[in-house]
Amino acid sequence: LEMIMAAVLSAVADAPSASEKLRRLFRALTEAGSELFFHDRKLYDIAAVASREKWPSTERYAERLLKLIESILVEGRQAGEFERKTPLDEATWAIYMVMCPFINPVQLQFNLETAPTAAVLLSSLILRSLAP
Repeated sequence: LEMIMAAVLSAVADAPSASEKLRRLFRALTEAGSELFFHDRKLYDIAAVASREKWPSTERYAERLLKLIESILVEGRQAGEFERKTPLDEATWAIYMVMCPFINPVQLQFNLETAPTAAVLLSSLILRSLAP
């Protein structure tokens, strides 16, 4: 999970806008999760068990993702890219829940074929819903 988070943070670090950070976040999560599934099956299996059994490492991973999503939303709101009417915690959780099939190893295995396309489509849909 640390490897996935490192890939995500690297992907969003130099994004020029909050909208682009959200796009890159989706793409990086799906790419890193798929990469783990296909290239390190043992590690993927451990991550799946950790997710199912709610190990502390998976809880910390979820918290870090939620904080990252929230910071992207705050940045977008301050820049005028995103609407401000929806409560921040509600928008953060909604985006996180949309991402769950692609960040949760147990769910990802059922979405591998559609993950790359879904990352693009879902991030675009979310960005349209966040428009001021």
